[in-house]
Amino acid sequence: MIVTKHILLPIVTLVSCGLLTNQAIAQDGEARGRAALTWLQEFECPQLGVPLHINGLETAEQVERLQNDNLNYVRSRREAVNLALRARRQVEREISQSNKRKGKKLQKAFDELDTKINNLGGDVAHVLSQWVMAGYVSISKTEPNTNPLTATSHPLTPFIQKGEVLRSEATPFGSGLLVIGDRWYHCLSEANAALLQIYEPEIMADVEAANSAAALDGVLRKLQVPGLDNNSPILAQIRSIQLAMANEERREQERQRATRDAEARKILVAQAKREQAIAARYVNFLNANQINDAIKLLTGDVILRTQGSATVQGRQIVAQRMRSAASKGQQVKIGSPRVNGNNIIYVDISGGGRSGRMLFGFRDGLISNIRIVQR
Repeated sequence: MIVTKHILLPIVTLVSCGLLTNQAIAQDGEARGRAALTWLQEFECPQLGVPLHINGLETAEQVERLQNDNLNYVRSRREAVNLALRARRQVEREISQSNKRKGKKLQKAFDELDTKINNLGGDVAHVLSQWVMAGYVSISKTEPNTNPLTATSHPLTPFIQKGEVLRSEATPFGSGLLVIGDRWYHCLSEANAALLQIYEPEIMADVEAANSAAALDGVLRKLQVPGLDNNSPILAQIRSIQLAMANEERREQERQRATRDAEARKILVAQAKREQAIAARYVNFLNANQINDAIKLLTGDVILRTQGSATVQGRQIVAQRMRSAASKGQQVKIGSPRVNGNNIIYVDISGGGRSGRMLFGFRDGLISNIRIVQR
């Protein structure tokens, strides 16, 4: 057995799966780690439903036990590497402050600590690579018999969760070990792409049945797995369909909005024309001094606002104002009603050396508001 005893697989097993090439490498932690990382990058990702046969990992219990033992070993090394790192930082500070003779001794101590740290990291890389190998066995024995679109949870979720643990345990030992987690997730991405390819007919049938971009977004949420690259051809195709559908929905909304706006403008224009006709009758009556007929075009609670004068309300009070102005012979020229950009009806007025504008408001086919402003 290797120095880590029951935690690690036997040499014959590691050689058979390519994790070690010879016994000499196993005597050096740093070299063992380099060999493990090389194996990790070169070993083909497992395929769902194509079982890997590794001695000592024939059962799920053996796989689970090895992974737990290896994680426990990694955790037991965490304090050792932290102590070594702190010691190396201290020696590094002392080297920068020491004389030449003392510096040589400190440099030797620094190199020894550096070697220790590298060996610790190599051992951990080796052990975590074995953890990955055991995980590969589990992945390979997972049958691709569950459609991820109809499953309660994605079939690869347990392996995603294990990957989170793997990354968490590798992080304290430096960035060089992060490639182990990266490789794990890369292989899971390949497994997910293969799974989607198997169920492509069923998935695409659901995609074609989706009647909105939101429905397709729901499909994507079920098929895309956090942590994976999610760049399989099927997912790319669904995203393309969703984008096209979303754009068409947006264009349709714009068309509907434009139609509603056009209808609203037509209604406003028609309403303005009706009100303009009422205002024209009112102005014609005033110009013909037919005050009583003009008054009939006012609502009972009509409001008259005149710049510089108090606001009055009520048909009778407004009628009095109108009759008073007529009896005094005030000559006021009232133009034809027009419509401004806000569909407000107005007329230009002038008289007595002054000019202004009369603006109308309407309700129920009658004039409900008259506002006179000077210019």
